[in-house]
Amino acid sequence: MIPTLSQLISAVQGAWKLMLWDRDGLDKFDMTIEGFWRSFYAPLAALPAFILVHVAYLAVIAETAATNPDVDLPDIPATNIYLAIKTIAYSAEVVLFPLLMILVVRTLNLTERYVPFIIAWNWVNALIVGLLAIPHLLYVTGAINLVSIYGFQVIILGVSMICLYFATWASLRTQPIIAGVILAISIALGLTLEGVVRLIVL
Repeated sequence: MIPTLSQLISAVQGAWKLMLWDRDGLDKFDMTIEGFWRSFYAPLAALPAFILVHVAYLAVIAETAATNPDVDLPDIPATNIYLAIKTIAYSAEVVLFPLLMILVVRTLNLTERYVPFIIAWNWVNALIVGLLAIPHLLYVTGAINLVSIYGFQVIILGVSMICLYFATWASLRTQPIIAGVILAISIALGLTLEGVVRLIVL
């Protein structure tokens, strides 16, 4: 289900409010079952930005290697293989994380909050990817330098973790420690999926 323009604008506004630690952002989302399925349009719409981020990351690694040959850098496969690994892992996480969360919310007796949580999670994550793409686009166009992009990466990723934590806590209406555990599960799942895909592809 593709959201209408008004639904898209409202969802982005909701995600932005949650990133500003405003629980009223939840009121901007369509919390129906249809809204739940429409929220999966968010990671799909964010996919081009996701790919841009990783194309730029390859350029960052290349420039770092050229200007700082003594720095230990991660072992990066060929560009097409690297992007395939990242894209497959990203797509798998979009599907598997909500499925895993079914078990989690049932265990925590939070089943009634599952739909709002996944809706908020999908839209906030998509907005984060979009925001992360901005400095990477500036980098590949030469508007900012290597030092600046590293700084932006650290700041945006750090802020993103805090925002996802708040969105999880607000949408599930649960204890802060549970929101933190769910965020940790998400990170672990993403790393695991990428590792598995890497083993299969390489």
